[in-house]
Amino acid sequence: MAMELSDLLEYAKHTYHIEEEHKWADWPGFSVLSHPDTGKWIALCMRQWDSETGELIERVDLKCEQSSLREFRAPWLTLPVRMKGYHWVGIAFTHETSAAIVRTLFDRAITYGKPRGYTVVLDQNTGPSETVHRDTALPFSGSSYRPDKVNVPVEITQMRKMNSTLGDLKSVRNKTFYKQAVFMKDYEDDYPWQGDFFHYFSTYRDLNTPQLRGYFSWRTKIRKGIYEPIPLSAAYIYVYELLNGIGAASDEDRLAKIREFVNQSVKAGIFQTSDYRTVEDWIPALGILLGLRPEIIAKYADDTFLKRDAVLEKLMKPREYSDEDVLEALKFIAGKKLDKSPAVAHERGAFLFAEAWRIGTETTFDSGNTLFALCFGARGTTRWYPLINAVYYEEHTPKDQDYVLNSMHSLHCRNGIWTQEGYDPRKEQKSLLAAFLHEADCKFRRYLKTGRYLQEKEADAWALPIINAAIQADRKAVLEASRPKITIDLSGLEKIRSDALKTQNSLLTETETMPDLLMEAPHAEEPDVTEEPELNTALPLDPVYVKILRKLLKDEPVQDIIREQHLMPALIADTVNELFYDEIGDTVLLCEDDRLAVVDDYREDIEQLIGGTK
Repeated sequence: MAMELSDLLEYAKHTYHIEEEHKWADWPGFSVLSHPDTGKWIALCMRQWDSETGELIERVDLKCEQSSLREFRAPWLTLPVRMKGYHWVGIAFTHETSAAIVRTLFDRAITYGKPRGYTVVLDQNTGPSETVHRDTALPFSGSSYRPDKVNVPVEITQMRKMNSTLGDLKSVRNKTFYKQAVFMKDYEDDYPWQGDFFHYFSTYRDLNTPQLRGYFSWRTKIRKGIYEPIPLSAAYIYVYELLNGIGAASDEDRLAKIREFVNQSVKAGIFQTSDYRTVEDWIPALGILLGLRPEIIAKYADDTFLKRDAVLEKLMKPREYSDEDVLEALKFIAGKKLDKSPAVAHERGAFLFAEAWRIGTETTFDSGNTLFALCFGARGTTRWYPLINAVYYEEHTPKDQDYVLNSMHSLHCRNGIWTQEGYDPRKEQKSLLAAFLHEADCKFRRYLKTGRYLQEKEADAWALPIINAAIQADRKAVLEASRPKITIDLSGLEKIRSDALKTQNSLLTETETMPDLLMEAPHAEEPDVTEEPELNTALPLDPVYVKILRKLLKDEPVQDIIREQHLMPALIADTVNELFYDEIGDTVLLCEDDRLAVVDDYREDIEQLIGGTK
């Protein structure tokens, strides 16, 4: 997900308690972030309005070593804009800016900015070069205190020799960790963990000997299903091991063990909600890198994985899904506010909201887009950085491949560079979707008479034709459902025909059976048939409704017609009022206790619009 400057400021505040400082009143778009320990600048934040494009340009110069430019090679990562020196790099916040990389660089800026200690050598005669002197606590005179000696297992000693001298280069760090993890994959220990430990992207080299022994002892118990507390930074080392296949029997087992560890760690208090969110993102990313099938990844990923893809597919093809499915998809995007609507809770609510969305996806606006395209944008391609914020080592450059998650989301690797194709959540127009759903909620509450009515917004009147069409579709559906269903059993039709033919033959007279005689039938007088008068009205109103209105205008009872036609008085009133509203602008037909009555003030208007009372 792309990062904005505001996201970086939020990360600095919550992670390091660093507040943004505005130091220049004449340049309000400029601010700085200072190191929490030294007070020195580590970031210069810049905001500038581009009058040509009408967009706000956001950048930051970050003090984190220019070697990062070679390490990450991203188009939005450049030389500094304002600051000078090889310590600084520039970051442009665009739709491609990786939040994971920016956070990594900011963590690095914090590390580089920490005050460092120094050793003062008073005696240059240090002895042989192979002699190493270590700091040792000296006991007070007469004291019985002696420092504890920590046994250093030979495996730990050998593992330490694998440490690289090339510093913090990410690729070297990850490769070194992988080699050490493979070497220590079966190591067990029995030494209690003590004290605190905090480090970003922690690996074995960041632990001292007691901590290493404590970690491997803790890991020994974890592998036996015993979960004990340990600092979060140490727990991440175990996750890094599993990401790299250490302690897993197969590729799928990597995902299974990470899933189990997250679940059990939450129960044991090792992970809090905010801590394991990152690990949850690693599970599907790892599965994709390993080429596991989507259904296997979904088995171990959390419930939110692919949820948005499934929701967008339902909203893009709503005719292929039930009313309830479409409504649930809208609620997922809109949030809890829509779920609290009394219109949603109504028995007709699911159909109304789903049908309104269906009509919207079939309506082309002046821009040439449907409602779906306006709300979610077009399908596009962006860069994907899998496991960029984890300690993960790939021995070989991944081969060119195409990985299809579903019809809405696919990933592609070319020359070791990953891209993903789908609907970018950053281009989602939530305000437009919220406006449509608000207007729909307003109209549906009044139509369903739920109470707690909302105020319609004039600016969102563009949505009304779609919403009114959904109401008309609902009225039609209710009317159809109210009509009696007649079922004819055709299984005995042939027997009926046979019996009728026999009866007909038996009734023929002798004269009728004589083939040579022509009998002229007498002319029958045409019956006197009184035809129903033609119903000419100015509105597209059902003839039965017109008949009812004419009787009401003459103060004649209409209960027999309603009963014969299996109609509902309330539905008649709603339909008539809706059709007459554009012409009269008010309610013309009242319904109280299932009895209909016209509003006296509009009798002449009604009579004129329905073509008289005869």
